[in-house]
Amino acid sequence: HTPWSVREIWVAATLPGGILIFLSLLIFVVGGLFDLSRAEVDASWILFGPSLVLVAWSLLIHGRGVSRRDLGLRGFKPGSSLLVPMLLVVDFIFVLSYTGLLDMLGLLPAAKATGILPLGLINTAVVAPICEELFFRGVLFTGFRHYYGPRKAAVFSAVIFSLSHLDPLFFVPHTITGIVFAVMS
Repeated sequence: HTPWSVREIWVAATLPGGILIFLSLLIFVVGGLFDLSRAEVDASWILFGPSLVLVAWSLLIHGRGVSRRDLGLRGFKPGSSLLVPMLLVVDFIFVLSYTGLLDMLGLLPAAKATGILPLGLINTAVVAPICEELFFRGVLFTGFRHYYGPRKAAVFSAVIFSLSHLDPLFFVPHTITGIVFAVMS
């Protein structure tokens, strides 16, 4: 059961791009005014994930009788708790292999030296994965699956997930990861 229309799903799917453009402009202006370092600017992206969830909640979930099961959220089972860390390790190995291949082919741009702030680490390790799963798999995949079936839904949500990262070099691994996570949900 999905209480939102196909039009609402596609509007929600375009929101990451709009939010990214807005946040990019805001961070660019604020960064210029306050002379923020690259690490501080990177850490400021902690706003992106929660903003996706807030928009999805306010536009598609709040007041519509959506249950946690509608969003693909299940109760915690001790035996299945190892699945997510194992998937993250496999994803990490996949991304490292992909990065190594790009580097061997000379397609990887020169790395920039940036510090990692604790806020950026928290965003990368905790906030982004939770918010992205809730938005891309919980809201978009669930809605697309209702209207287009599981295969197209997995591809649509994975491509939108990949595009939202604004990194053409990692479009392929993010898309594959998005499809795998959609199939698992």
